[in-house]
Amino acid sequence: MRRHLRCHSNSADQRSRILVAAISPDGYSAKISYADLNIETETGAKVLYARLKWASAQVCGIESFTTVRSLSVRRNALNCFQETLEASVEKIDSDALTRAHSG
Repeated sequence: MRRHLRCHSNSADQRSRILVAAISPDGYSAKISYADLNIETETGAKVLYARLKWASAQVCGIESFTTVRSLSVRRNALNCFQETLEASVEKIDSDALTRAHSG
């Protein structure tokens, strides 16, 4: 099962910026609005990054680690999380967000 990320950003209307992360075949998704943030500041980028991490964990099933014993299931979920988070950061294309992601 391949997971896909779709990002939508309307640069004409900065108030409607929304990121959508979705698992394609199953239709699971997490929507994140960042209209309330100035993502070019360090603080705004860190808040958005925390939201992206949460959404990536939700759509990839990271929260179920406590009940899953299979290492392959855990590895797949972690790979999904990392790929989804990386794609989210790249699609939004903010220098401050990239710095937050880089550590």
